[in-house]
Amino acid sequence: MKKSLKKKLMWTGTALLAVLVLFAFGMFLRAAVVNARSKAAFQELSSLVVRDEAVPAVTVAAATPGPLPPVDVVIPLPPSGLMTEAAAASSTAPASGPGETPAPTPTPAPAPIETPAPAPTPLPDYAALYERNSDFFGWISVAGTNVDYPVMYNPQKPLQYLGHDFDGRFSYAGVPYLSPECDPEGSYFLIYGHHMRDGTMFAGLLAYEDPAFWTEHPTFRCDTRFEHRTYAVVAAFRARVLTTAERGFRYYNYSALDDERTFDEFMTNVRAMAAYDTGVETAFGDEILTLTTCAYHTEKGRFVVVAKRVS
Repeated sequence: MKKSLKKKLMWTGTALLAVLVLFAFGMFLRAAVVNARSKAAFQELSSLVVRDEAVPAVTVAAATPGPLPPVDVVIPLPPSGLMTEAAAASSTAPASGPGETPAPTPTPAPAPIETPAPAPTPLPDYAALYERNSDFFGWISVAGTNVDYPVMYNPQKPLQYLGHDFDGRFSYAGVPYLSPECDPEGSYFLIYGHHMRDGTMFAGLLAYEDPAFWTEHPTFRCDTRFEHRTYAVVAAFRARVLTTAERGFRYYNYSALDDERTFDEFMTNVRAMAAYDTGVETAFGDEILTLTTCAYHTEKGRFVVVAKRVS
């Protein structure tokens, strides 16, 4: 009886182990398929970008205003029992004598009609991507790394691209995305991206830990769909997500640097945490970009690159 029970337990354990092995293999296979699909998708997206050696000038669609529609000027009557100041004045003014010409009543000029500014159109470089997905915000590329990806923005679904690809399919790699708290037309951007262990996505940012790499690549491109933009690296540093009780620099809590005090506070902390001095100076009014990804030097570790726009 004991041998029979022992045998059953052994077979049960073997079966459970086999199930776990099959499950693990299935998950590994699924991850491999999803990651391969993601890489192929990014290659396809990259092929849709029109890349010119010479960066074209920023173009904004010039609207040709047509004739304005005729405007009827309507002077509203005062409410019953009330008179306008002009009517009250005329009621107390002496009446015109015989032969006198009454003064004409001035007619107020019509209010000017504001013509809305034409909406900007995407650069030809990115028109195909924007047509495919209107969440497309721009494109980031860092020479010497694998960082060469679209950047997305969807404040209604802030975590959409944390686990989905450009076309909305499940993806472990996701797509780099602009913080939903940032103003897409503002002067400060915070962009998140995964650190994939195969070296893809924002894993390449950690190359900036080495000052020799920065010397060779002091700038990088981060275009919006409307403008070509170049940024110079101000600082690169390791950080981590702090607990509620901890005091420290929470770079991830900044969504704008619109006042001088906030700007100075942010940049002072950035320079204090920098791994090395780049010598790149900043001043209130500069357009600042922060790139952030996971790092594995500590629990909830992060790696951060801060840069300012130079063109």
